[in-house]
Amino acid sequence: MSESDADRLQGIQKEMALILEARLGELSSAIRASEQVTRQIITTELEIQRHKRREGDLTTELEDLRLKNQKSEDAFEEAKQLKKKLISQNAELEAELEEVRSEVERYQETAIELQASIEDMETESKQLRSENAKLKLQVKEYSANIEGMKALRDERMLSVMQLTETMSQIASGKDE
Repeated sequence: MSESDADRLQGIQKEMALILEARLGELSSAIRASEQVTRQIITTELEIQRHKRREGDLTTELEDLRLKNQKSEDAFEEAKQLKKKLISQNAELEAELEEVRSEVERYQETAIELQASIEDMETESKQLRSENAKLKLQVKEYSANIEGMKALRDERMLSVMQLTETMSQIASGKDE
């Protein structure tokens, strides 16, 4: 094999190493991004759970306020003031509850988007693994081809040497 072929092979190997290194870097970045997305999903799920507990607490509080209203009917004036207060609180709680529901809905939409992003990253990761496997097979094929070419060269050189020796023998009159 000539030196230019060796240089070319070395260049190809360097290029393949750079490509593999770049792909591994991209894969590492994708994995880090995937981990970040997973953390965001977990945070979002915890936030959803917290809001659901809050919704239950607010519902319980609303029921307690209604019970207080029923018990306060003995004193009409006091009950009238309490009723106004409870109506006001009820409206605030329902508004807050609606806000919580809206926020939960936004978190659910975000979770869906993040899940789609994870699936895209997993698909890309599979493609990169497949491409990496193909590159490894190409390296093996190139190595096998080089070994075959070396063996063929050695075989040809041996044949040339044998033919040269035979020609020398013929030229010197020592025909076998």
